[in-house]
Amino acid sequence: MRRLGCLVVVLAVLGGGLVAADAVLTGVAERRAAQRVGEALGAPASVDLQGWPVTLRLLLDAVPRADVVATDVPVGDATIPRLRATLNDVSATLGGDVDARGGRFAAEFDERAVERLVGLPSGVRLLGIELVDDAARLEVRGLPVVRATADVVGDDVVLRPVGPLVDRLTLTVPLDGLPPGVTVRDVAIRPGRLTVRGSLDARILDQAN
Repeated sequence: MRRLGCLVVVLAVLGGGLVAADAVLTGVAERRAAQRVGEALGAPASVDLQGWPVTLRLLLDAVPRADVVATDVPVGDATIPRLRATLNDVSATLGGDVDARGGRFAAEFDERAVERLVGLPSGVRLLGIELVDDAARLEVRGLPVVRATADVVGDDVVLRPVGPLVDRLTLTVPLDGLPPGVTVRDVAIRPGRLTVRGSLDARILDQAN
């Protein structure tokens, strides 16, 4: 019994050592991958590799998922306050190289970013935008405050005011500044935030390698 107890203790110590080693090496890979992704996006980023033991999966190029978060990502004349992405079937190295089959993303724009990006028809002056539940409230010179819904049209978000006097007034929020490999699928508006979601392919990481 005493020998069995000693064996259990030894195995526990070894197991704890392996867990600790995996955590250390995983941290190194995540930090270097975050540096590469941050350089590609031009913004601070973090990378969280999923699937224990991550170190072994790195050696086998078989990390199932990586969660990426970047802040203040430049796009056009504005910045995206927060960009989140989930990458699938990831291969990464301790040197920071990252590759993935694809994934999905969500980019969150605040009111200031939308105001800076929105394109205006000739002669229209926008005084302000307020993002509320499922709509944007637009303050346009010469008109009462109008409510607008949002749709994805091609690579852009289009704000369509609702009302008999403004039904032909559309404002475009261009998203061509997003990284290559991004496909916008839908848009949602919540108080203070306009969020676009979609898919991404391996091209998003070409700049990071």
